[in-house]
Amino acid sequence: MKGFVYKVCCIIIFFIIIYPLKFVFFPYATTRVLLGIVGAPLLFKKRTFAILLNKKYPLFQTVIIISIISLASVLINGSTDLEYVRFPLTIFFIFSSCNLAINFATRIEKVLSCERICYYIIWAVNIQMFLAVLFFLSPAFKELMLSFLTSELQPLSLDRSGDLAFRLTGFGSQYVDAGMVQSAAAVIASFIIIRNNLKNCTFYVFSLVLIFIVGNALSRTTLIGYAVAFFYFIINAPQKNLKKVAKWTFFTTIALILIGSSALTLSEELEQQSRFAFEIFYNYLENGSMETDSSNSLIESWSIMPNNFHTWVIGDGRFSGTTNDSNYMGTDSGYFRLLFYFGLIGSLFYYKFHYYLCRMASLVTGAKALSFMLLIVFFILNLKVVCLYATFFGFFIFLPRKTDSFEVIQKKDNNCK
Repeated sequence: MKGFVYKVCCIIIFFIIIYPLKFVFFPYATTRVLLGIVGAPLLFKKRTFAILLNKKYPLFQTVIIISIISLASVLINGSTDLEYVRFPLTIFFIFSSCNLAINFATRIEKVLSCERICYYIIWAVNIQMFLAVLFFLSPAFKELMLSFLTSELQPLSLDRSGDLAFRLTGFGSQYVDAGMVQSAAAVIASFIIIRNNLKNCTFYVFSLVLIFIVGNALSRTTLIGYAVAFFYFIINAPQKNLKKVAKWTFFTTIALILIGSSALTLSEELEQQSRFAFEIFYNYLENGSMETDSSNSLIESWSIMPNNFHTWVIGDGRFSGTTNDSNYMGTDSGYFRLLFYFGLIGSLFYYKFHYYLCRMASLVTGAKALSFMLLIVFFILNLKVVCLYATFFGFFIFLPRKTDSFEVIQKKDNNCK
């Protein structure tokens, strides 16, 4: 019983790191920041902090460079937007909270492996999916739970965008931010299924189906993770198990068709949710086109590009628009928002930082496929929104702190290869 309670606590810790919540009774900091403060002494241990100072993949130095470039852009352009000037602080809280979670997990796991970290991440995301379903079924419960969160974590109102009032929302998770998390969860689950040669993977298969159905209703950006996971699955599924793969695919497809058909008859609201979540498939079946209003708006935003050499090089030092809920130059695309903020120089270091995270996570766990899938999803997501995947990589890069070398952890954790 004691072990079960500890595991539940561990899942909750992962949950409030992946989904940083800010409560009305303490609106000064998110749960991730609070855990980051608590975990600070652990992060500054010599052997742990050395991970960030790795000579080959210098994470700490790269974060500082991004902040310096941001400050230069702000000063040169006379801006007051400090979004990435404070980037080191953001990364500190993320890494410190992730390291704290790993430290807690080692207290209850005999061997904390890459797979166990994936297990806790998927459980955290599943809980969010269950909460989203409960919110849909019980508006009173939804209202009660959301009343504990501050205004910035509340669902957007009908006044801001006419098609948002009906959308499924989670507990501090909604819209494109939810999609980024669910995309990561999709590739993590698919990685574990392939690693285990499709054996003893019921939990992860169930999670993939759950996140596909509920996650798409939260954010259709989730499909990005599933696209990457699908190609990985097809390429790496063992040949001897292709029949099993085909069977799973067939029955999953049938189940989804039945669910979709039921949605049309159960209620108008459920049909609306279904049509929103799988709009791209509805459009293809009904019109032969995979276009959506969202995709068309995104493509239009890609036409908003810098029109002078100065902006291309160092940016305009502006990330947000004139109001709290708007973006500078009116573009959502991550690539262009970063470009407008600190130019090509800052953007390259931002992407370099994530590349270093990928390589470090790969080095620590030996799970190259997982690390590079997360990196691929990161680059694709930036077409739509500014993506920061330091949290997901952060859970993995601190695994070796109990050993004296990366080689030792690679040998002990060879199940992740």
